[in-house]
Amino acid sequence: MTEIEPDFAADINRTVKSLRKQQEELDEFANFLDEADEQISNLDETKQRAFYDSVDSLQQKVQDVERVPALLALKEDITESIHSPLRESALDSFDDFMAETGADLSDGDIEDLREDVENSVQSELESTAETYQDLAARVAEYPPELTEIIADWIEQFPNFVTTRRTELEENIINLETRFEALTTIDDALVDTEWAPEGTLTDNRQYFRNLEYDLPDNAVCDDINTIDTIVAALDEDNLRIINPVQNNIDDRLDGADVDELPSAFAELASEITELKNRYDKIRDYAEALEEFGTDRGLFESEVDDLLATTKRLKINSYNTISALKNELRQLEREYDGFFESVADRLNAQWEMVADLRQNNADLEEPSVSEKLADTNSISTATVSYQPLAMLEACKAYDEWLKARFEQFEGNFETSDAIHIWERLYEGEEVRISEDNKDEILALASRFTLNVVLGSE
Repeated sequence: MTEIEPDFAADINRTVKSLRKQQEELDEFANFLDEADEQISNLDETKQRAFYDSVDSLQQKVQDVERVPALLALKEDITESIHSPLRESALDSFDDFMAETGADLSDGDIEDLREDVENSVQSELESTAETYQDLAARVAEYPPELTEIIADWIEQFPNFVTTRRTELEENIINLETRFEALTTIDDALVDTEWAPEGTLTDNRQYFRNLEYDLPDNAVCDDINTIDTIVAALDEDNLRIINPVQNNIDDRLDGADVDELPSAFAELASEITELKNRYDKIRDYAEALEEFGTDRGLFESEVDDLLATTKRLKINSYNTISALKNELRQLEREYDGFFESVADRLNAQWEMVADLRQNNADLEEPSVSEKLADTNSISTATVSYQPLAMLEACKAYDEWLKARFEQFEGNFETSDAIHIWERLYEGEEVRISEDNKDEILALASRFTLNVVLGSE
């Protein structure tokens, strides 16, 4: 077998390598043409026609090509033919976007921005056009207040439009999301009588910190809670519209957007506490009204408490804290009254026990068996069921009066019982001309501790 000459073999290898390289370049060229075809197909009809018009002159060159290098050399001409309509498309989309924003830029700034778009690499021109097209369509649907915000951005930082296009797109989308959230909250407030002055969407401050995800649904839940309580109290003739409006105005004054949720949540919590306190006092008042002020027992105390409770609905309050202070004070007055009722019940129980100890045949007072067996009534027990405790106190009182009226002697029954109760409650009672008959009547029937002294 004849050996191939070394030079001849080297020539063959070089040719093979050259052909392989040309094949690779042709494959890349084919991929380039596929991408170009896709890019052109995404252009509008006018831009496509412009492209095909520009490549008419290349068609004859392609037909005359006989060698691969000559064909590959046409890539630059084809690239420019593609680049031109893509560039025009990107510029048109940019111009549309700028027109929709209404940004007031100088001619020099506009030219600089258009030049930035023109100088974009071909691979970015298509995405640039798509971005501006999408943004222009979005902004076209925005209300004037949003468009003004975008225009302000651009006027302050013109280069933001071209050099930070992705960030601009994110900010505009976040701006839209923020507007929708604020609009949802405004819609929840619009039917309330205590809504803050103006709308949230009118406040530019709430369009800062766009990365913050405003929980509009949670805020609306708090608004519903507040409005439900305001309506419930209003139905009970306790009007808190003015203090609630003052409260939310104060909370929102200078507040940032991330403080909105806590402003409404804290107000909802505050008036929920207020309503719970008011409901408790209202229930107390209803019990006292049912008991009445003509029962010969705690008449002045009950009358004063009911009068003070009614004044809650007459007085005008500018702040929630003022009303809360009134409720706290009134609650303390009720607690003081219930403490007096508890003390009297405990004294009466002991008095009944003492009387029945000396006379087991006496019938029991007309009170519940559970209460009759209880020798220590707490203030909490009275506040839990004030009407029942007052009725029990009245029953004890009538029983004691009936027993005392059976005693012989020249004394006032009610005065004697009152002195006895005071003694049972641990008070010191000084004997005088006004009460000596009652004290002597008590001393003749019960054991009393007498302290002798002189003034």
